[in-house]
Amino acid sequence: MSRDSGHPVQNDEDPGDLLVERIFITTEALLLQSESMAQKLPPQARRLRTIIVTVPIMAATAYVLYERLVLGKPRRTLPRETPQPPSTTNELLPESSHAGSERWSKGE
Repeated sequence: MSRDSGHPVQNDEDPGDLLVERIFITTEALLLQSESMAQKLPPQARRLRTIIVTVPIMAATAYVLYERLVLGKPRRTLPRETPQPPSTTNELLPESSHAGSERWSKGE
């Protein structure tokens, strides 16, 4: 629908214009929605929201601690790669330079 006339869009309009118009209408709707949601909650509603968010987090944390402390379940850890031993200089050099380093080490 055309924003100005309120009538269905004719086929002679550019599809790019239709996309821009839809984006504009969607943006307006989101702005109106965010303004209505930005109203401050009364204190009782804020307390209830805090309880609704906090209780599941506390319950999950308490359950995990119960499993670890009472049931003896081990702490979950991320798998770590084993540290590599320090490499020597020859390992870092390209293959062609190994031949030269052997020649110098023999005293030639």
